[in-house]
Amino acid sequence: MTIKRIFIYILLVVALLVVGRFIYIRIAYDFELQHKVALAVAEVRMKWLKITRDTQDTDKANLDDSTLISFNTTECHGFCPVYDLSLYGSGRAEFKGEKYVCKANQISHLDKQLVRDLAIKLKLIGFENYADFQHMDVTDRQTYRVSFKHKNSEHNVNHYLGDLTAPTELTLVEKDILAIVDKMAVLGTYSPAGLVCTMEGRTADLIPWVHWSQAAEEPEIIQKD
Repeated sequence: MTIKRIFIYILLVVALLVVGRFIYIRIAYDFELQHKVALAVAEVRMKWLKITRDTQDTDKANLDDSTLISFNTTECHGFCPVYDLSLYGSGRAEFKGEKYVCKANQISHLDKQLVRDLAIKLKLIGFENYADFQHMDVTDRQTYRVSFKHKNSEHNVNHYLGDLTAPTELTLVEKDILAIVDKMAVLGTYSPAGLVCTMEGRTADLIPWVHWSQAAEEPEIIQKD
């Protein structure tokens, strides 16, 4: 084998590696592959923790309003929804919208098991041992504040979404809370003109971005034809 042929083979291998890396990055970016894999691994790890850790005090307890899971969001440089959500052990859910949301206030009554499952997950991941995650690996993101109050103890964690060191298990808990918020139908759908909301059965109400006023005030709603 000549030196020239070896050199050509090396160039081909390097080219394949470069192209392969580009394709992987593109796929990972388009489909959030890395994030999805991390979540899948965390789900498996969560199931293992449920087998190996004792959560009987939460599994079998008759939870009431003394158990409270709070979820708060901050502003970002875009139109991130800003709100407070309180989930009580009795199943009562209190939503207080502040900015870029469809409802200013709403009280719902959830299945108790939803709150119980969240409380169990927080126990499983050792939430009470978490510190804040506020390193800015990525800028212009929201901060989620999760608070868990149970049996005379309370712990709060601030999670800046641009902190890449935050554990995926915490993201799983946040994902479950966001699913509850979606079911409450309080956030709406974003459009270039404003927030499209479902209000009392209608599906074409628009809240223009320019009409947002002070926190906790009902936004001005324009009904589209």
